[in-house]
Amino acid sequence: MHMSDIKSFLAVVEFHSISLASKKMHISQPTMTRRIQKIEQELGTPLFFSSGIRTELTAKGKELLPYFRQMLDIYQQMYINVGNKTKNPLKLINVGTSVYVANSIIQDFMHSAEISSSNYFFNIKLLAEPHIIDSLNSGEYDLIIAPPVYDCSSSVISIPLWKEKILAVVGASHPLARNKKAISITELMSHDVALMEKGFTLRKKLDFLSEKLHTPLKAIFESNSIYNNIALIEKGVGWCLIHERLLNPNLIPVELSDCNMEIEFHCSFLKRREDERLIWQFLEQIRKWILADYLKQYACP
Repeated sequence: MHMSDIKSFLAVVEFHSISLASKKMHISQPTMTRRIQKIEQELGTPLFFSSGIRTELTAKGKELLPYFRQMLDIYQQMYINVGNKTKNPLKLINVGTSVYVANSIIQDFMHSAEISSSNYFFNIKLLAEPHIIDSLNSGEYDLIIAPPVYDCSSSVISIPLWKEKILAVVGASHPLARNKKAISITELMSHDVALMEKGFTLRKKLDFLSEKLHTPLKAIFESNSIYNNIALIEKGVGWCLIHERLLNPNLIPVELSDCNMEIEFHCSFLKRREDERLIWQFLEQIRKWILADYLKQYACP
């Protein structure tokens, strides 16, 4: 298997088309087809199938995608660093995160990794929490840092990293901002609320409480970003749930007399990859950073 074969494979993955991948590689379609067939023959398994006008990865193709990317990255690093004895090759790692983790957590870890010379090349990709399992199975991600999927299949390992307190908040002009006493969650639910979309962990917590208490939520807004909800709440419209770390002077916490909420963040990856050095070294490093950084107080045992 030549590096040109691997590049061809990745081009077909990118464009979902042999003809478009051929143009990208400046080769003929028959040449592209031969390269793909050569890989399939060497591995003894089909890697693509036709779905309408698109060329899609088979299950085996998705399984092998991360390894082909790593092989190409190692080759490129080797090419760049030939004769350079002072620089170690970078390790490409595709990390999926929720919007909150990407905006509020991951950049601090990346800075720490850079200082400690861990030689990671981070490719950070945003994803919606409900799509964690599908995203891992697609081969597009090496691992994902987000709230866990508790109904995940046996093919996924989910390691707890840290947990955070969840607060109900309102804007300074909201009537509840002047409330000096704790209120019940039922009373809070009688007010307009800005929700996350269905499937997100914060939404699941509220839906569970609503069903348990037989109290409907008075939703006025729904978003896939907690920052959109915060922007609305700061204007005095309704209330929402946020991570404690996102509390700012424009948000007033609502004290609840009968409800305390927390949310865990896990590192999730495919079980078949648990012994890979790329995975367990990353997991080891981020755990070490959590225990040494300001997340220490939130660390999961």
